[in-house]
Amino acid sequence: MRIAAEKPVCASNLRQIHAALNLFAAEYGAYPNYNSEPGEQPTGVWAKRLKEYVSLEDGFVYGGAEDGHSVFVCPARLRQFSDKVAAREASSYGINDSIAGVSTWNHTKPVSPMRITQPAKTILVADGVWSESGGYPFQEVQYVMLPGSIRDRTSGGSPTPGVHGDGAANIIFVDGHVEWFNDSHQLSHIKYRNGGPEDLWTIHK
Repeated sequence: MRIAAEKPVCASNLRQIHAALNLFAAEYGAYPNYNSEPGEQPTGVWAKRLKEYVSLEDGFVYGGAEDGHSVFVCPARLRQFSDKVAAREASSYGINDSIAGVSTWNHTKPVSPMRITQPAKTILVADGVWSESGGYPFQEVQYVMLPGSIRDRTSGGSPTPGVHGDGAANIIFVDGHVEWFNDSHQLSHIKYRNGGPEDLWTIHK
């Protein structure tokens, strides 16, 4: 029963994050970006930048909380990795780095929501990627770091479709609707990332 309740709690978290991201973008003209120029945006992990728009526990700059009760903590991830500090104290959701430019190495510019040509088809935030070998969550999602997946597996086995946070994921799109992907592996297929009509990752001007 608790597992069945995780999906709607997670979806509610994503809706609150979506609202905070929209408020941030309205103020700064774009989604958070690690490579923003000084004075252009606040700096740091994207969840930390939203502290003015969503409640964050003092001292936890990566979006989590000491007890794990945070809008940035996915209940499925907390259950899976309850012994890991990072599961409680860091955001277990990832932002789409093709529109937010999260990666420090790719020199992307911040993207405004106004540049998204198909908001109902463009991924914004999703259940994140957990590094099992490193013991921490990644702060971005992309088609090579799939939502709701476990990277660098040390426990053996393969992702299981339908299992929240280990093969399946909640995803919120730029327009604010949430979809459940029973098998997030499908999002790596070329048709979802080729700039064409089915692209869910990079549809922006």
